[in-house]
Amino acid sequence: MEPAISPDGRRVAVTRAAADAATVDVWLLDAERGGLSRFTSGHWFAATPIWSPDGRQIAYAAFPGPQVLRRDASGIGAAELLWKGTRFSPLTDWSRDGATLLMCEMDFRTFSSDVTRASVGGDRRVTPLLAADFTECGARLSPDGKWLAYESDESGIAEVVVRSYPDLNERWPISTVGGTQPRWRGDGDELYFVGPDRRLMAVEIRRAPRFAPQLPRALFATHILPLVEARNQYDVTADGERFLVNSRRPEDATQPIVVLVDWMAGLPRD
Repeated sequence: MEPAISPDGRRVAVTRAAADAATVDVWLLDAERGGLSRFTSGHWFAATPIWSPDGRQIAYAAFPGPQVLRRDASGIGAAELLWKGTRFSPLTDWSRDGATLLMCEMDFRTFSSDVTRASVGGDRRVTPLLAADFTECGARLSPDGKWLAYESDESGIAEVVVRSYPDLNERWPISTVGGTQPRWRGDGDELYFVGPDRRLMAVEIRRAPRFAPQLPRALFATHILPLVEARNQYDVTADGERFLVNSRRPEDATQPIVVLVDWMAGLPRD
């Protein structure tokens, strides 16, 4: 699950459950030669891998903690703890200058989320970026760092919107009848998202003389599970030519469902 393509397109970071479904770890897939190698260990749950802009490091969120860590993408050496907080914070993006990680801070008691940003260097300060009474998540910065795409259910359904960054003073709707999981093309001239019918959509972005998103158009249908679309369920290469999509297999429909009772009792109290 949660495919994340490396900047050079040669490797893919994914999350993978153990055979007994007791743990989830990040693994690396060699996109050229095939084969998987385990990247994380020692966590109950490690997820949402994000590559650094130069492809040399991978950051991820993990339990117990909750915590955010980073490790050399070669898999050599121990992981470095960046932050340890009180709420699970799936990662959504790493800024092109390498200075900032964007996260989706989850509140499982209200089933809502806010967008936070965290400094990778220096004081490693974590600050709210988008916080409201409704859910905001999935934030992705444009390649030039001037526009922030994210999903918000302010209208009553999840929609993809763009705000000017870092001032957030201007706002443009991107999806028209629902959308989640925005992704920018490498040149910033196109934005992708998942529609409510699980089709991959594309929107041309005109940035001169002003920011002007065009009408969404459908690219292709997917088999993304509808109840997990708040996470990273697809990725796209920088040129916008190839997509990796987490899809449900027909045989999975016959697999047993595991129910964890009273799981919220183990969460830290604010």
